[in-house]
Amino acid sequence: MDPAFAREALQTSDAAAAAARRRGQGGAVVYLVLGLAVTLVVALLGGPLLAGRGGGFVIVMLLALVPLMTATVYSASRSATPRHSRSANAALLGLAAVLLSVTLTVGDAIFPSSYAWWTGGAVLTGLAVAVCGARELSQWHAESGAGG
Repeated sequence: MDPAFAREALQTSDAAAAAARRRGQGGAVVYLVLGLAVTLVVALLGGPLLAGRGGGFVIVMLLALVPLMTATVYSASRSATPRHSRSANAALLGLAAVLLSVTLTVGDAIFPSSYAWWTGGAVLTGLAVAVCGARELSQWHAESGAGG
């Protein structure tokens, strides 16, 4: 094999790997933003809307589901993901959906005016989504360090 051809092939491979890492790191930011969005919706709207008993449960549920479903669709449709990331993200986003459901239904029935309940539930739900991004970022760094 020609050494110049081998060097060129190796440089092309390194450039493709670097581009994939950059795309993956951008995905981590998407998860962090969507996790923050879920947290803010539940924390800022959950308690105040449900304390007034004005039918705010459906509004909060729909507004909180938008970033959660966006994260789920984003996770399933990504072409470049670290190893075992899809299954871990599916589990974490499923956990976030369960936490959101528990926070909203129990909060509506038992703790409608308890801001401690809404803040805690909002942080846990958003954290489950944000952990997807943190995991992906650490996996991209680990794979790039091991391979480079």
